[in-house]
Amino acid sequence: MFLPNQSYDEASAFVLGYDIAMDGEVLRGFQEWLSIKAGGGANLHWSVLVLEILLLIDTRTGARIELDAVQQKAAIEGLFDLIFEFDAERR
Repeated sequence: MFLPNQSYDEASAFVLGYDIAMDGEVLRGFQEWLSIKAGGGANLHWSVLVLEILLLIDTRTGARIELDAVQQKAAIEGLFDLIFEFDAERR
């Protein structure tokens, strides 16, 4: 997968676009699964919950920190790790 800026936002947009192309089947239930895993946050988008689970954001403060290059890479890898874990549990 090519991401010009190697950012978490780009990776999230890529995943969302793929999910849309697959009629929503890829991420069906993902947000709810993440909410349980995070211990709350049912009102948050899955992309925010991923960052909270990876401890890259604290949603209780409402502030999103700017991720440096190392954190961006960790967030992208963590996103796909969580998608793979979700998919394995769903099957």
